[in-house]
Amino acid sequence: MHSCGRIAARAGKPSTFLTLAAVAMLGASGCGLVLGLGDFEDSEDGAGAAAASSSTTGSSGGSGPGSGGTGATGATGATGATGGGGQGNGGVGGMVEQCPVDSECVPSPPAGWIGPAAFYVGASPPSACPADWPSAIEATAGKVSGAFSCDACTCTAPTDIHCSVPTFTVYANGNCGGAANTYTLPANGSCKATGGGYSSKAGLSSPSAGSCQPAGGTIQKGPTSWDASALVCDDGAFAVCPGGVCAPIPEPPFGATTCVYKDGEEPGCPLAFPSRTVIYRGASDTRQCSGCSCQAAAGASCPSVVKTSASSNCGGILVDIPYDPDPTICSNAEYAFSTKFVDAPVGGACPTIGGAPSGGVAATLPVTVCCQE
Repeated sequence: MHSCGRIAARAGKPSTFLTLAAVAMLGASGCGLVLGLGDFEDSEDGAGAAAASSSTTGSSGGSGPGSGGTGATGATGATGATGGGGQGNGGVGGMVEQCPVDSECVPSPPAGWIGPAAFYVGASPPSACPADWPSAIEATAGKVSGAFSCDACTCTAPTDIHCSVPTFTVYANGNCGGAANTYTLPANGSCKATGGGYSSKAGLSSPSAGSCQPAGGTIQKGPTSWDASALVCDDGAFAVCPGGVCAPIPEPPFGATTCVYKDGEEPGCPLAFPSRTVIYRGASDTRQCSGCSCQAAAGASCPSVVKTSASSNCGGILVDIPYDPDPTICSNAEYAFSTKFVDAPVGGACPTIGGAPSGGVAATLPVTVCCQE
């Protein structure tokens, strides 16, 4: 023998809703079931409050829809009670005729879609999902951007530039005329006796290409920014209703309608959820700067690589013998009795290559959210 208390279903919260299975179990145990008439909203087909009679033989149900199917356990030989405005119909647990207050019956998610869910998109998303929608998906929406720049490439001063050894001609008179002797000077810069003369000329000396070390080209990245933030809150459905499921009514700042979602960027939405938004759960960052390098040095010259002296061993005053492409240039500043080559290139620089920006930021891991209108 079981003692039976008064049982009432609260319509305000899903967690206190009395399911069909509970109704059938109470009926089978012989307990009288009392349900408040205000606990459910009237159904469209006129099914009112749950059947309130109790019988160990299974009394007939109220005016709820369906064919008076078996109760929660489908007792043999007994007419199953249609309990609490729901329908037995093969033991479908959680079926209700009307969803409780502060909830609504929304279409079930189509195959491959998840939901129903509450959805926010905007500049200031909530810090967390409501208790009625406990599962959160944080995302971003709109266009993504990320400014960046590349430091300029630079090259050090060139090294390893060398001047070629020129010929050196000494003349008997002071205007580079008369008897002349031409000499090849030692490349190592040692002194060479040049016999003496009142004027002289230096031949062509050309610089070789030197090298430089690159620097710069460092990337300077700005923060990644999006047009908007997004928040999807799921797992709100708590019962089955005719044509769908019961779910809490979304409240601000969430949109006023429920939504479904699916991984990937879907081209369209289910008919019952036509309003489409694509959000993103990630981003790829391919911003970069090409490496810096230096071309061969250019612009160097060898204007004065010959020095001559009136002494026999390149001592005393050494006079530069300038080179000039003009063959009429003649130097008579010193009696050229000894001469040496000095490897002394002037100027030059290496053109830079690289430091060009490329790439950018792009949205990844799309999620398509489709909402009721």
